[in-house]
Amino acid sequence: MEPIGICRTCFDEKFVIPRQSGLAPSTKGMLELYPPFNKEEALKGLEKFSHIFIFWMPHKASESNKLTVRPPRLGGNKRIGVFATRSPFRPNPICHSVVELEKIENGRVYFKNHDILDQTPVFDLKPYIPEWDIFSNANSGWIEDKTTKINVHFELDSAIDEEIKVMLTELLCLSPQPSYQIEEIRDYAFKVNNHEIKVSYDPKKGFIVRKIHCLL
Repeated sequence: MEPIGICRTCFDEKFVIPRQSGLAPSTKGMLELYPPFNKEEALKGLEKFSHIFIFWMPHKASESNKLTVRPPRLGGNKRIGVFATRSPFRPNPICHSVVELEKIENGRVYFKNHDILDQTPVFDLKPYIPEWDIFSNANSGWIEDKTTKINVHFELDSAIDEEIKVMLTELLCLSPQPSYQIEEIRDYAFKVNNHEIKVSYDPKKGFIVRKIHCLL
């Protein structure tokens, strides 16, 4: 199976990527399709949908034959069968995301509200159809309802672009650090959307953004 294209996204590294799509509306990306899949006839009609499925390979995650994984949702301490999770560490590393479709131009599919690392290979895309893809009697299995978001503060010496501020707030409030660090006071540095970010974390205060440097 060969990729049909590659994703160009705001996520330069894995640290702040949401654990699921649909959690950070301001995050944007673009699927650049390879020939011949970038031809207009291959995409005809897709623009009429609001959301699409993207099927991709977690190219930064190593293949794993382990039968169990430790989901972050359970604090990283309890093991669950690999097929009962959406972990990228699996025998055949194929993942999928439901994203919001923005536009299609010149063989490129623009989307937002996603969880896909930059340079990710893509194997397929399909329209999301609510009539068929939503099941009113579905349950969440072992996943508990943990929707509590943490506080995000900005302590900067200069003005900040509102777009990057909104994005950082959406991403940091989801507690992107490893679960075993949730109760620790720590500093983090990472890159997102071509910006270098430095933050401090205090379990009693949340995240404090201390530096934002544009790399362009």
